[in-house]
This record gives sequence, C-alpha cells and structure tokens, in this order.
Amino acid sequence: MEYVSKKMRYVILYTDEETVEQTLKKVNELKFVKHVSYSHWPEIDPDMSDLKAAGIYKHETEEDE
Repeated sequence: MEYVSKKMRYVILYTDEETVEQTLKKVNELKFVKHVSYSHWPEIDPDMSDLKAAGIYKHETEEDE
C-alpha cells in the first residue's frame, strides 16, 4: 500500500503488472470495496514533456480551433 486516507476512504495500492488482474479481482471481492480503478501509468510516454504540443493540455482561455 502506498497511501491510505481514512477521512476520504480510499487507498492507493501498487502491484506488479504480472499480478494486476488477480489483484483487481481479489480487491473487488472485498465487501467494503465500492470501486477499483486501474492506472494507465504504463501507457504514458515518459519522454513526453510538452503536453500542450501533444494536444493533451489546453489552457481554459484558449479557443477551440
């Protein structure tokens, strides 16, 4: 477990890619778990430094082109 927030009632849990499916299934089966989210971290390009140029980030004041 990386982080636990008792006040907001959530946990950040990291696991190996090889065991993701098993872990998600086991955590989802716990009676007190309402939602499980999968991180898309492995899909993110680590070399991307300019989010605006990639079209991912747009400032609110910019108009649609």
